[in-house]
Amino acid sequence: MPSKDVRSVGHIWKFELGMGYQEVEMPPGAKLLHVAEQRNRPTLWAACDPMTPATMRRMVRVVMTGEPEPADAQYVGTVILEGGDFVVHVYDEGEKP
Repeated sequence: MPSKDVRSVGHIWKFELGMGYQEVEMPPGAKLLHVAEQRNRPTLWAACDPMTPATMRRMVRVVMTGEPEPADAQYVGTVILEGGDFVVHVYDEGEKP
């Protein structure tokens, strides 16, 4: 019979993003889940271990349509802002100590 022990691996945390290259403070090993518009800002949601201190910097780049795609970066998603007048694309460039 399967165990009825239900354990959470992480909690969903929200991170507001700006434009361009930025360092987002989050626990190491966080799993980036989704990006979307919230209050007309690009916003990132990630599964984070709440028991791990936020000591790593996650390098994130937000680029506008028509700008070059960052080299060696993982595409996270696209965010549509201002009713579709402004579209940005979010890339994960990994963790830095």
